[in-house]
Amino acid sequence: MPKKRVIDNSIWKDCFNLFPTNGSKSYVDKYAPKKFQQFISTGELKDTLKYINKDFSKWKNHYLFHGSPGVGKTSIVRCFIENIPNNEAIRINGNDLGNFRDRKHLNQMYNFLTDFLTTTTITKPKTKIVWFENFDNVKKIVQEDLANHHFDLAGNNTKTNIKFLLTLNNIKDVIAPIKSRCKKWCLDFDDEDEIEDIKEQQEKKMLDILKKEKVKTSPVLKKSIKKIIKENYPDFRSCLIELEEKVNMTR
Repeated sequence: MPKKRVIDNSIWKDCFNLFPTNGSKSYVDKYAPKKFQQFISTGELKDTLKYINKDFSKWKNHYLFHGSPGVGKTSIVRCFIENIPNNEAIRINGNDLGNFRDRKHLNQMYNFLTDFLTTTTITKPKTKIVWFENFDNVKKIVQEDLANHHFDLAGNNTKTNIKFLLTLNNIKDVIAPIKSRCKKWCLDFDDEDEIEDIKEQQEKKMLDILKKEKVKTSPVLKKSIKKIIKENYPDFRSCLIELEEKVNMTR
């Protein structure tokens, strides 16, 4: 029989609450992309997502997504978790690990993670996903432990496809052994053509949202959308927050 997983710490119970919204119906939560084709991307990243979307068995790498706040790091993880067939996933927030001051709490996390990676559950998932959010806030010594044990544990598991997804702002705060084990994607684009492509996709997304919200898009509002994007780029989350505020003011 499958071994029953026992979690006696409230911090780790929350790891299964992947995308907490607290009942929010904001534009940010309501229109978060749930499929790869809905995710705003360009260039090689866009091609890779299309490739994976056609055949999830081609997902061979651990992924590290880094970039400015609001560029879609959480959204892209949601696309993976909600579209990979027969998966089980957990979320561990690096901010929590950064607050741990003693080895006892760290050992609890290590044991929980090892248990998740090695325990057979009733659902028998083909893929297990570990999402480390705010990984740049994880202390270096913890990153070393993860690289030397848990990443290698994932590689040695032949029964289940285990993948790590890391999201962070500053890649400089990630140690080399972790970076070498991941395919790295920067969601901040430098190429002018790619930037314009992203802005056009953002504008189209915002117009689509207004259509779904049954908001009349006047020339003034369309001009406002361009201004919002210009002032907030690359932070699309802030764009949606500002758009929603503007719509609410006109109702």
